[in-house]
Amino acid sequence: APDRKDRVQDAVATTVRAGRGGVVCLVDATERAWSTRPRCTRCDLTLPDLTPRLFSHHTPPGACTPCLGLGNIRVVQADTLIGDAEATIENGAIEGGKSVVEAARARGIPVDVPWRTLPWEARSALLDGDGEWEGATSQVNRRIATGKAPDRLLRLASETVCPACEGTRLGEVARAVTVGQMRLPVLSGMPLGEAREWIAGRPRHPIVDPLRDELVRRLGFLLRSGLGHLSLDRGAASLSAGEL
Repeated sequence: APDRKDRVQDAVATTVRAGRGGVVCLVDATERAWSTRPRCTRCDLTLPDLTPRLFSHHTPPGACTPCLGLGNIRVVQADTLIGDAEATIENGAIEGGKSVVEAARARGIPVDVPWRTLPWEARSALLDGDGEWEGATSQVNRRIATGKAPDRLLRLASETVCPACEGTRLGEVARAVTVGQMRLPVLSGMPLGEAREWIAGRPRHPIVDPLRDELVRRLGFLLRSGLGHLSLDRGAASLSAGEL
C-alpha cells in the first residue's frame, strides 16, 4: 500500500541518518547491510571518494602516510646506534639518551660496564625492544619520522624503500583499488608496451572511452620514441640523458 511504502521509506531514511550512511535490515530472516558510501560493514571502514587526487602521490589524500609520498624513508640500523663499544651505557655507549639508561636499570642491566661485555640478550633488549619497551632503534626511527631527531641522529640514517607502500608512493586506499583486477602500482610497474596493451583492451564505455583513447595515444608516442623498455613508475633520477 502507498501509505506503508511511505512509512518504510521514512524509516529507512531515519535509520541511514542515525547510522551515518549505513542501514541493516532483516530480509527473510537474514541480516543484510547497505551503505550510501563505499564501506566495509565487517571492519567498519568507510572509504573516501575515488577522486583523481586520491591516486596522485603529489597530494596529501593520495600520498603514502609513512613516507609522505616519497617512496623511501630514512631509518637507522641497530648497529649504527653503538657509538663506542668500550663505553658504558650511562656514558653514552648507545644513542637514545636517558630513556636507554632508564630502560637498562628497569631490567637490571648494568649501566656502568663496557657495552661489549653485556650479554647478547641484554643488548638485543635495549636495541630492538622486548615487548615492554620499544627499543632504542624504534625510538630513534620514530623521532626521525616525526621530524624531531637532531642532526647527529639524521647523519646515522640511510634511505630505504618504504615498507608500507613498497616504493609505490601511494596511500593505502589507492593501492587497494582495482580496475579489471589490476591495481595502479602494478600497472605503473609494467613496461610501457604491456601497459598500453592492457589499457587498450579495456571494454568500451561512453565515459571511459575518451580517457582510454588518450592514454593509448600518449603511450603509443612513447613507444614510437623507443622508450618501450621503461615503466611509468620510473623516477627521473634513474633515467639516462637519452631517455629524458
